[in-house]
Amino acid sequence: MTGLIVELAAIASMLVGGACLMASLGMKGWGLALWGFAVGVFLTIAVGFVQVATPLPGSPLLTMAVVGGGPLAWWGWKRRSSPVFSIPIVGSAVVTVLATVIVTVNRGLNTYTYHSDSLEYLGLGALLADDHYTEAVTGSELDKRLVGVSLLHAPARLAGEYYLAGVTPLIATAVLGIVAWIVSTRAIPVMGRGGAAAVASLGVLALASMNRFVFHAVYLNGHLLTALGVLALAGACWMMMTGSTALGRAPGVVAGLAAVALVLTRPEGPFLALAAIVPVVASGKGPGRAAALLVGTLGAGMAAWYGFAATAKALRGLPQGFSPMMALAGLLLGVAAFAVSHEWGRILTSRLVIVYEVGLLVVLAAFILRDSAIFTDSVRAIYANDFGPYSWWGSAVGVLAFLVVLSVVSGQGRGLAAFRLPVTTFIPLGLILAYARGTAFRPFDADSFNRMLIEIVPLAVAYVLMTAMGSRTRSSVRAEVG
Repeated sequence: MTGLIVELAAIASMLVGGACLMASLGMKGWGLALWGFAVGVFLTIAVGFVQVATPLPGSPLLTMAVVGGGPLAWWGWKRRSSPVFSIPIVGSAVVTVLATVIVTVNRGLNTYTYHSDSLEYLGLGALLADDHYTEAVTGSELDKRLVGVSLLHAPARLAGEYYLAGVTPLIATAVLGIVAWIVSTRAIPVMGRGGAAAVASLGVLALASMNRFVFHAVYLNGHLLTALGVLALAGACWMMMTGSTALGRAPGVVAGLAAVALVLTRPEGPFLALAAIVPVVASGKGPGRAAALLVGTLGAGMAAWYGFAATAKALRGLPQGFSPMMALAGLLLGVAAFAVSHEWGRILTSRLVIVYEVGLLVVLAAFILRDSAIFTDSVRAIYANDFGPYSWWGSAVGVLAFLVVLSVVSGQGRGLAAFRLPVTTFIPLGLILAYARGTAFRPFDADSFNRMLIEIVPLAVAYVLMTAMGSRTRSSVRAEVG
């Protein structure tokens, strides 16, 4: 019973904190709880990292108090001055019951699956909760496991446990709901509410029927959390570019928190975040200061985490790996943010999407010239894992890949680059990461790239469905989602 109480309290802090923050920034409607939970997850990771990197106590109780209590107090203060910031009572009750049921059922059935990596994440969560992280973490764990997943499960330690059974299923629920929200937001001006609901339901069913989505919904790892971060970041960037008020005044806040969470969750997180942010900078739409703040936030997150990792390694005499290089890259993004905030800088970045795509291919080509074996072995493994004998996905990945290519060549997805770019650059990015780790991907069902694919699948589904409406809406995207 203690474990259930602790888990419900941890989930409540994320839901309450995130929803109150979003409501305080003017968001309304049925998506409030979905976006609120996502933001609460990102806040938990950001606040937890501050505790790790500073002399503050690492107790999850402090994390929960700050994440849930801070936004609640702010919302209460704003609510006193204006009824505009109210949160629906009935909707709140329904969400509370649903979250409680998901947590209770998953705890009762003990629904989870794991990999050897999972054990590392959960062990690190215990270290974080016990305030022994910096003295016990290894260099490999700093490079590969980071802190995002571990911080979400750290509250379980308060009850003598190692993981929260309901967190990952709730993340899966949020992914499905946010896909539906984004797609319906795009579709309502074109098809009406009935048609939009039908298209959004198609997206939800497409994801929920995938074997691998169901697997990741109970998998103790960071891949679905990364998918949530990329999806939320791309959606917020789209809102920033179109000037939409569907998220109230929150797009920049959501985007910044999602970017930081991605940096702290997976090694590929910063690159996925950058792929979603680049179109905002290149578009020249929205306030230049907002784009600059977003680039600067990503850079600050990278400099903070990798600077912390480099310092922790140095204090314990561990090999530095790529931590100093990534910290420097974060600082360089800070310089780029300064350029983006000025008109001359925005002129220079007008072709940034193409530069980003070509740049990845140039880096990959340089690696291939140095060692072609990693490339050829990785390509064979990707084919075997996604289309051949080791495929976990059935025909899902092949069909989705075909639809993505069709969407790109159709030219109907203009204005959706924040959704497209992380998807179309994912394979080149993955191959570069294979070189970074020094070994090719393997023809094996549990291979890392095979598991990583889920990180962009929800985004790809949203992109395909939104592109299908492109020719009818691209003349006025602002009117469509405003």
